[in-house]
Amino acid sequence: MCHRDGSLKRAVAANPEKFIHRDEHLVHMLKTHRASGRSVFLATNSLFDYTNVVMNFLISGKTGAQKTSEWLQYFDVVMVGCAKPSFFQHRAPLFSVDANTGMLKNTDNGAPIIPIDEQDMSEESAAVPSSAPTRAGSGGSSGSITSPPTAVGEGSVRCGSNVFQGGWYMDLHKMLGVTEGSQVLYVGDHIYGDIVKSKKDIGWRTMLVVPELELELEKLGRSMKMQEELRQLRHLRDEYDDRIQRLRWSIRSNKGMGEGGVEDQTYRDSLQLLEAAETDRAQLKARHSALLRNHHRQFHPVWGQLMRTGHQNSRFAHQIERYACLYTSHVNNLAFVSPEKSFMGRMDLMAHEWEDAEAAGPGAGTLGER
Repeated sequence: MCHRDGSLKRAVAANPEKFIHRDEHLVHMLKTHRASGRSVFLATNSLFDYTNVVMNFLISGKTGAQKTSEWLQYFDVVMVGCAKPSFFQHRAPLFSVDANTGMLKNTDNGAPIIPIDEQDMSEESAAVPSSAPTRAGSGGSSGSITSPPTAVGEGSVRCGSNVFQGGWYMDLHKMLGVTEGSQVLYVGDHIYGDIVKSKKDIGWRTMLVVPELELELEKLGRSMKMQEELRQLRHLRDEYDDRIQRLRWSIRSNKGMGEGGVEDQTYRDSLQLLEAAETDRAQLKARHSALLRNHHRQFHPVWGQLMRTGHQNSRFAHQIERYACLYTSHVNNLAFVSPEKSFMGRMDLMAHEWEDAEAAGPGAGTLGER
């Protein structure tokens, strides 16, 4: 309810530094990508009043009466009230937003509507830069970066302001001259509303922001010895399982009787070996389970490691692998790589190849970047 009635947003607006973490690299990252010839857009479900509060603080640290519209210069298009994930599937009315007053104006798919009485036309609404070339782009819910288009789409339209409310992805494509979804790199922090739907429905390239990843990587680095012990214990448990299964099969096949119905010595030895192996396996299992619980509690006392469920990937991790082309702890990490960077995926390894990679040592299975 606090999200719908506005009480949460009012608290953030009153004291943004309490809830929002600023990053000194954000402006540099935006400037760098725009200077490289790429277009940058912002697409958010928030309306303009709240978007203006957040972006003023993120870009320049301004709050309250200090707020300006200067932050708009870092974006080619700003779309608020997007209603994602519906934004990727269904057409909706598109309005132009007056950045000074927050008032909405009707548009015809992004183009200004000419009033019936031409005397009421303002110079701003009379100018329709439909023939001006635009740079195709992409974006994200917290600011996104795009790759250059192969061709500028015809019929690109833009009202006097670069701020809009509503609409759908096709309106954005027309404004930026995007001709196909793969030209867009969309950065978002919601696995379903941002990443799954934009990738699955319209083919955008995607980058998921996972803030918890930074802490996870730090804790993973501190627990390398524990992870190695867990791998060794798991390998030993597999060996003991194989040994116990072979002994059981040998005992069952032998029936335990030699000539004259006398119990065979081999049979008795197998029984002793089986009993010892089962005892050792139980101890290994207890040690392994306790260590695994302690390992997960380092990350979270209840949920454990974000990307893991025991030894398997979590559902969240599976969705990231399938729908996120990239993932990072913060969008500003893009400031540390060239705008021309091509990210290469990891090479897929089958089970027999993983055994060789593990034998080669830590990092041997890392054949690319994610």
